[in-house]
Amino acid sequence: MEKIFGFSFMRRKKIEQTAQYLKDEYIQKTKEVKNTFNSDFYCLCTEFAYVDALSCFAETDCKGNIFYENFDLMDNVAWERFFKITALYNTIKVCLKRRKDLSCEEMKEDLFFVYDFDETEKHFFELIWKMAFSFENRFNMIFPQVMIKYVLRKSITDPLSLAFTDNFCYNSYSSLIKYFSKYISIGRRIRLAKQA
Repeated sequence: MEKIFGFSFMRRKKIEQTAQYLKDEYIQKTKEVKNTFNSDFYCLCTEFAYVDALSCFAETDCKGNIFYENFDLMDNVAWERFFKITALYNTIKVCLKRRKDLSCEEMKEDLFFVYDFDETEKHFFELIWKMAFSFENRFNMIFPQVMIKYVLRKSITDPLSLAFTDNFCYNSYSSLIKYFSKYISIGRRIRLAKQA
């Protein structure tokens, strides 16, 4: 048991050393976002991505956890991509649910700004965005493969890994939205942002 705990601790330390500065950088950039809804949303996206990284890459050693199994592939590029794709997923999901209330174009621009999307990444986002809004069910099926390929830079199609990744995305988004709307509803946050 002590050996397992020590191994988990070493992984946590490595994540803290490599992903902490990105978390701090992205949170700092959210302070420059004028729309308060978007600023708060992306600040929380960043915090949740960091906590999820600690949990999935360091602590949850279970069959199908593709992140834990491929921890050695997580370099600076992979960590940047992990933060970006979790924010991308959360943006698409909240815009799908609240497209009549939110300025989705403004959210996209703020996403690109906070997470420093380059032109290729913006194009990548637009393709995923169009798929999600045109074929929502297919988006949910395909996104785990896209996430794995984007972050780990390798194709993995075994059902357990895809199921774990799908569950990870769903639970991460659900937790984020639950926390985000705990004291102020999403509708009220949107109205307050429009008044500011």
